[in-house]
Amino acid sequence: GLDNFNLALMLRREGPIVLAKKFLLLCANNNNPIAMFHLGYAYRRFGWGFEQDNKKGAEWFKKSAELGNAHAMAYYSE
Repeated sequence: GLDNFNLALMLRREGPIVLAKKFLLLCANNNNPIAMFHLGYAYRRFGWGFEQDNKKGAEWFKKSAELGNAHAMAYYSE
């Protein structure tokens, strides 16, 4: 849940990026719309150590938007 997402954010700032990516993916794959948005943004902007992939970014924005995330709705409709 949210605790794993907060852990991912903390690791992104302070710890190994590999662990941060693991927890971000875990949260996104467990239907966390905020994590999905961050993952979409990461794929769009080389964040969290992910390679740029606009298609994957759009897919994660769409999933997040479908769960009601307003930020993802704005990015997905671009």
